[in-house]
Amino acid sequence: MKKLFRKCWEHIGIRIELSITLLMRWVGIYDHIFLEKAAELIKKDNHLPQFHFIYTTSNHGPYKMPLRKLGFEAEKIMKVQQDVLDEKIIPKVLGTYWYSDRAINHFIDEMKSIYPDSLFIVTGDHGSQCSELQHTSFMKREYTFRELHSPILMFHHRELTKDSLANNPIGGHMNILPTIFELIAPKGFQYYSLFDSLTEPVDYCVTPYHWATREAIGACNATYYQLLSAKAGSDIQQGTAPYDDLCAAEKSLTAYLLQHPNLLRPVQKWLKK
Repeated sequence: MKKLFRKCWEHIGIRIELSITLLMRWVGIYDHIFLEKAAELIKKDNHLPQFHFIYTTSNHGPYKMPLRKLGFEAEKIMKVQQDVLDEKIIPKVLGTYWYSDRAINHFIDEMKSIYPDSLFIVTGDHGSQCSELQHTSFMKREYTFRELHSPILMFHHRELTKDSLANNPIGGHMNILPTIFELIAPKGFQYYSLFDSLTEPVDYCVTPYHWATREAIGACNATYYQLLSAKAGSDIQQGTAPYDDLCAAEKSLTAYLLQHPNLLRPVQKWLKK
């Protein structure tokens, strides 16, 4: 990571600088502290334009944060009913997500006010499974495949519209970087990517584990799938996975690159051969 960015900060360095001994989790310091420090560092850096990759961690388990001290009261904020409050894990999960969302929103609002021409991209590294929420007053059904396996992917800029991203209902992590180039690079800029930009229509997305089209989503090597319009997890369609070859190819390519890191070098060096 340090080879890819001009500066790199991690939670241990921030803890030492701020003399933090509490408000620390096994995966990092609390989001509001981390993002406050990130905002401070961004405002101090006079190099423009800037690209920042910020990875928050508070919404990760095991959900042991002091949520009431952080302002969360499930019965008031989310207006959940008693069956949800009586569960051991659900209020903790909901509170953790609420806290993390609040910290991220505050950070984005502050950055937007200072840098109104900024492009923001918000995503997660994977979907979330909280099976306890199913069949409660909060969620009177089972999760759909989309809810289980698809993290959020949001783009924001004051000039962006739905048309800017070709009205794509789907997209994947591997589409993010080419989309950034299309949105911010000067006209005529040349880049190389194995995946399409979301500024062009995307008909399908494939990962080593799942696939999605404009109509459906499913798992690799599975014999069933689900329409994106499904309302409950039980709305299953029978059929073989259509992209098993691509799923296998992505796994093989990823494993090969990990075993041969010398191949990860600038395109210019490849083109000279």
